[in-house]
Amino acid sequence: MKILVDQNLQPEVAQHLLTKKYDAIHTSQIGMQIADDTEIFDYCRQENRILVTADVKLIKYLASSNAITPSVLIVRGYEFGTRTSPKLLPDIECALTIVNDILVGQDEAVFTLRINRPLRVRLLPLNQDEPAESRNH
Repeated sequence: MKILVDQNLQPEVAQHLLTKKYDAIHTSQIGMQIADDTEIFDYCRQENRILVTADVKLIKYLASSNAITPSVLIVRGYEFGTRTSPKLLPDIECALTIVNDILVGQDEAVFTLRINRPLRVRLLPLNQDEPAESRNH
């Protein structure tokens, strides 16, 4: 599974995922640490990568653009700053296992990972006028 870790998460997240045999890179490794949402989504589409981010506003962007790619894992409720929350790395790793299982033979999706809650799944495209198909895992 190919992953791009967004600039709002520490590079340590990508490094950890590399040790777990994921093809993970951080935006800072490819000169995208100040890239806008469109550039990041375009890169993920071109490279067939899942975006791992803490940027909740990306859901609105995906919905308003009626996007069908890329898949996004949004992490919420963790403390972000200069140090990575100790629970974040194992939770992302566990979530990506579920993400992989769901995406095999499925459309792209937005996954929301919240601390101490089940993983939420919304298939793309998101439509603001209709309720999105949603599942908890």
